[in-house]
Amino acid sequence: MKPLAKLLRSVIIPICLLVAGCVDLGESPLPEDDQNHGTPGPMEISVANATAIEGGGMAFLVTRTGNTDASVSVSYATSNGTAFDGEDFVGDSGLVTIDSGAASTMMTITTVEDAILEGEESFTITLANPSHDSATIINELAVGYLWDDDGVSYASQIKPLIVRDCAIAPCHGGGSMQGGIDFGSGEWLKVRLASHLGTSIVVPGNAAVSHMFDAVQTGYMPNGLTPWTAQEVKLLEDWINQDAQDN
Repeated sequence: MKPLAKLLRSVIIPICLLVAGCVDLGESPLPEDDQNHGTPGPMEISVANATAIEGGGMAFLVTRTGNTDASVSVSYATSNGTAFDGEDFVGDSGLVTIDSGAASTMMTITTVEDAILEGEESFTITLANPSHDSATIINELAVGYLWDDDGVSYASQIKPLIVRDCAIAPCHGGGSMQGGIDFGSGEWLKVRLASHLGTSIVVPGNAAVSHMFDAVQTGYMPNGLTPWTAQEVKLLEDWINQDAQDN
């Protein structure tokens, strides 16, 4: 039996080794294409402008279009404009991430409250270096508009809105006087004394009964143009309630 057993071992073991040698018992590397099966498809990233009252958080909306299968990160950094780091806002830089399956995320910059009466100020935020080669930043720059909470300035906050949307033809400027209202070039006195059907459209200290505020709040003004944002409507309301001052 011993010679037979020895013979069997001498035949079977080499056969097993030969067969085993023909079979890959370990994990072979995936082809390069298969290794990259998790790479997300093309996506485009952008950041939108933001507004805030000083002392609060300013939330910037970062969005992407295209593929949303994987999370993606981009770096960001703030830069001074007419608003300054440490005086008007807290400068920041870092990474912002849009999670897998999501189309957007918010990032918040802290603003600084002070007791100085100021007009609108602004700073910028810039995106760069997306974490995927398939991601493209199509709008890398956003402006953060910072509004004073110490009182609304007619010269720097209200007048620019009126000049932009109201004191123009064919509305209440540029030779046009819809409803008999003439805002001229947005001069405070023109706006303050404007009337409609014999009634003043601005009642200092009482926005609720001011025709101008009602028209803007309901979207009747500016006629045919983009309605004012909630923040802009609030500015007008506060200016009137603060006695519609020439400041």
